[in-house]
Amino acid sequence: MPDIENLNASFGRYSADLWLFLMVVRHGQLSSAATEAGLSQPRMSQRMRFLEESLGRALLERGRRGISLTPDGH
Repeated sequence: MPDIENLNASFGRYSADLWLFLMVVRHGQLSSAATEAGLSQPRMSQRMRFLEESLGRALLERGRRGISLTPDGH
């Protein structure tokens, strides 16, 4: 049943990335969320890009003073 195993692996990755997305939203910046999650800021940014690419939508607008949500991010 390799299809079920792939589905479970994908679900686990998406749920973890969604949890990280919620942390980013709560903190308003990638670096603070990364610190709480025990990740580096570049790794957190990479995970957010992966989530956005997987969904085919931009969720975050990144700026010098933090992030804001796009309409799709809401």
